[in-house]
Amino acid sequence: MIAFHDPASASRRVLALFAVALLVPACGGGDSAPANLPPSIVVEPLTGVQSGLIEITYSLSDPESDSVSLTVERSVDGGATFAPASVGPGGDGNSGLASSPTGVDHVLVWDSVADQVALAGPVTSVVIRLTPRGISQGASVPTNQFTVDNPVTAFRIVSLALRDPHVFAELPVYGCSDLTDSAPPGTGVTPINQAFEEAITGDEDGDGYLDLSILVLFNPLDPQSARGTLYFVMGGRCPAAGGPCGPNPGTPSIPVGYANGGGDPCLEPLTGTVSSANYSPAIGTPASPCFVTDEAEIDLAIPGWTPVPLQAVRAGATYSGDPPATLTNGLLRGFLSESVAGSVMVPTPGGSLPLSTFLPGGQNNCASHDDRDVGPDGVTSGWWIYFNFTAERVDYGTP
Repeated sequence: MIAFHDPASASRRVLALFAVALLVPACGGGDSAPANLPPSIVVEPLTGVQSGLIEITYSLSDPESDSVSLTVERSVDGGATFAPASVGPGGDGNSGLASSPTGVDHVLVWDSVADQVALAGPVTSVVIRLTPRGISQGASVPTNQFTVDNPVTAFRIVSLALRDPHVFAELPVYGCSDLTDSAPPGTGVTPINQAFEEAITGDEDGDGYLDLSILVLFNPLDPQSARGTLYFVMGGRCPAAGGPCGPNPGTPSIPVGYANGGGDPCLEPLTGTVSSANYSPAIGTPASPCFVTDEAEIDLAIPGWTPVPLQAVRAGATYSGDPPATLTNGLLRGFLSESVAGSVMVPTPGGSLPLSTFLPGGQNNCASHDDRDVGPDGVTSGWWIYFNFTAERVDYGTP
């Protein structure tokens, strides 16, 4: 079959296709969705001297009522430069925030102690900047300049001893052995409380800092007040040669409320959670004048171990001195679930083993008794862990 080319016909087809291309957007344009509009923020001014966990009240608007997240930044030079800010507990956080076309009120809590602002004296030029983002990003809005003063008093835990339960392991020749305070000679095993002492007082890795520094920061320290706020810094940084302590980069400061007074003892073991083995020495308890914290969740950092997550942690100690220079008769208690204890790895001469294998009642533990308890939910199996501690006052800043 022979085809004949018609130039005029080809030109008509090209013009027709061009016309269709022009008509398509014109026909569909009426159905296209409008662009998503960004959220906006109105921030309430802050007045007076602020400290610790600082509440920032704001209203969040969005024409489409999108869920909004916030980027939170801080400045200590009146807004000339900014750095990321730590969002504290309480408030509404900085993600999954509700909005509406007319505005939804929210509260953001900034943890100024965690960011080490105004530890050495008042700073008058603090600004917090909030940047909202829904489907699209809105404009950044700064607060007014305000004053922050954090008169932090720091204590470093200088002795830490496990009191209940004890730890047990099967050793060649010696059999099932309590390795809490001592170990059979010639085994090369370090008792756990000796390991705590060596970590608290030594610099085994030679980095110039003590291997284990647990800090307690009062903001402020006032034994006469009814309540206050303190911070646990579980991974502090204290120079081995002396000098001010501070937090390790990336180590969270855990704020928790505390109360002063409360009777004698101020804090004690929970009924039915002390071992039937009658360990010696017994669990010590703090007496008045003293403080007791509210409950918190804390990851206990022990060199060489994976973190030990404790639930329902409370701590208390006796103030010694006026003003207090030491914390004595300290008691720290918290719950460790059986499943979590199975995931915490403990270094041993033969390789790492789960912490649960060293606790009476844990899988493959050699002890003849069972120290397992029931957790705060009344169901979960695990161990209530009790430590005694003392702490000494230290300078706090940038180590």
